[in-house]
Amino acid sequence: MQMTFSDAAALIHHEHEADDGLLILFRLSEDVEPERVGAFLAALKCVADYYGGRTEIDKQIAYEVFSFYQVLTASAAHWKASRPNGMAIDVTTSLILALNNVFSSSALDT
Repeated sequence: MQMTFSDAAALIHHEHEADDGLLILFRLSEDVEPERVGAFLAALKCVADYYGGRTEIDKQIAYEVFSFYQVLTASAAHWKASRPNGMAIDVTTSLILALNNVFSSSALDT
């Protein structure tokens, strides 16, 4: 079953706001489950596809995606010695690219 935009936005919002959400886990360099990261990547792709070619992006989605991008890139910089389980370099890179794609796939950058 394919994720809808509403489902994707709700998942991103939950992971941004929850006390045990991915935003906090990334910030604290805690372990994350690969399935959870996979669901988050699917949500980011769905949102990027939804906004592809559009000239506007919802302020809440923009804020949350940008927050994830900032926290993940800052956290990944100090994961050199040991990184959290579930956050291999290819996973981290995929997340950073997917977060960036939410903005770059839209017409906002034209």
